[in-house]
Amino acid sequence: MNRILESGARKNLFEQRYKSSRVSLLLLIIFTAVNIVLLVTQSNTYFLFSATIPYFVVDMGMYLTGMYPPEYYAETGMIEFMDSSVFVFAISVAVLLLLLYFVCWLLSGKHKTGWLVTALVFFSLDTVAMIWLYGISSDMIMDVLFHVWVIVDLAGGIRACVMYNKAPAEPAVDPAAAFAPEGEAREDSMPMRAADMEVKARIFIKTEILGKEVIYRRVKRTNELVVDGKVYAEAEMLIETAHSLSAIISGHEIEVGFDGNSLNYAALDGQIIARKVRFI
Repeated sequence: MNRILESGARKNLFEQRYKSSRVSLLLLIIFTAVNIVLLVTQSNTYFLFSATIPYFVVDMGMYLTGMYPPEYYAETGMIEFMDSSVFVFAISVAVLLLLLYFVCWLLSGKHKTGWLVTALVFFSLDTVAMIWLYGISSDMIMDVLFHVWVIVDLAGGIRACVMYNKAPAEPAVDPAAAFAPEGEAREDSMPMRAADMEVKARIFIKTEILGKEVIYRRVKRTNELVVDGKVYAEAEMLIETAHSLSAIISGHEIEVGFDGNSLNYAALDGQIIARKVRFI
């Protein structure tokens, strides 16, 4: 059972790491769009979580078409400006670049590493362009560090996805199937008490096994295994660590528990029937 859980937990961790990278990519798209809106409205606010090239293109479009206050052009002596269509073109380019990032985020949803690799290539080029345009100075150090962090995060997500795809799948299990008992028949467990189904509880897993309703829940400081409305096992703990609760029902072992990391599970005779990611 431990081997199965360890394999499932690792696969789950790889998946969560990959999802985290996709969230970072989505935030990058959102904040870049917000920064462009703030730029066009000439706000003094700027978010670091942003791509450089789309922002720079719009900035140059505004500058070349005279959209900035006169003092912006005092040093260069620029008095003639390009047609407003240049600004429209700059906005179009920025939107296109953001759409490319968005497509990478959208199509990477089903563990397709190629799209996340594409996003990594785009952002790496964005980083090179940022350094070429602005250099590395004290004013730019935070932008540089952010770009490096995103590159590392995306690379970590790609690796996690590769490991997820390579991880062995858990065996498919039919919950209604009868598992052949090993050795002598096991005596059924006796319930501890009737479960109070009206009490406030946090439900970790609720599923059906062998035609019986199985609930793994937490009531105050106590985790309970409830089968058909009766508590068969419990564990009281202030801070939850890895644990399992089990009972013999109809000659089969029903087990629920927490792997100590992020996975709740329910199992029948050592085979995982249901699992659920726990974020907190």
